[in-house]
Amino acid sequence: MKLPHAALVILADGQRHLILENHGKAVQWDLQVRSTDEQQLQSAGEQGTERPGRYPVSGGRMTTVEQTDWKAMDKAAFARSLAKWIDDDLETNADRQVVLIADAKTLGLLREALSTRVQRAVLKEIAGNYVHRPIEAIIKLLEAA
Repeated sequence: MKLPHAALVILADGQRHLILENHGKAVQWDLQVRSTDEQQLQSAGEQGTERPGRYPVSGGRMTTVEQTDWKAMDKAAFARSLAKWIDDDLETNADRQVVLIADAKTLGLLREALSTRVQRAVLKEIAGNYVHRPIEAIIKLLEAA
């Protein structure tokens, strides 16, 4: 795989991201850390431990309401904010290309949130959680792709 100069490799897992930029050539990469961020998710105990609500349905029966998954909502918001960052970056660097590496859920959330301009700039999408891996392992993953 060729990775153009100044291309971004974006790794995410729903609560943290790592953004690498290629400072080398298309065939001789030099990936440097451009940005990293981690969001703290609330534990289940902080979200609340009450039973889900109940409401009546026809026939005099009661049914429950599913509890809100706050972690899933936080992860979706994190993916949207990352997508906005990518969109803003590509607005100033229109010829930049992007490789997305994320777990399947986050990759789907990113796809939904990315603008069509950014979607056209995506060179490759790789499903998997590689945020905690060293850069050498990420380079091997990209070379195999």
